[in-house]
Amino acid sequence: MTLNPNQTFETNDLCAHTSIGDKSIILNIENGQYYELNSSSSLIWKLINEGNSVADLISKISNEYNIGDEIIGESVTKFINSCLELNFIQEKE
Repeated sequence: MTLNPNQTFETNDLCAHTSIGDKSIILNIENGQYYELNSSSSLIWKLINEGNSVADLISKISNEYNIGDEIIGESVTKFINSCLELNFIQEKE
C-alpha cells in the first residue's frame, strides 16, 4: 500500500506492547502471537504511538540514523504495511 505522507496511525486495542531496552515486544491478544522488534523497528513503533505522520517518521528516523529519506521511506512503508497486515495498527481518521 502506498502511504500518504500526512497519514497517521494508532495501535489496535487488541495489541499490547512494551519496551525492554532498545527493543519492543508486541502481543496480539486476540491470537496470542507476539513479535519482537529490533531497535530501528522499535523506534518506528514508538514514533507511530506518539502520533507522528508518515513524513515525520521518515524525517526523524533519517536524522537518527543519518541515512537518506528514500531508503528510510522504503523501510518505514514496509514496516507500516506489515503492522497493518498483522492488525497491530489502523489508520487514524
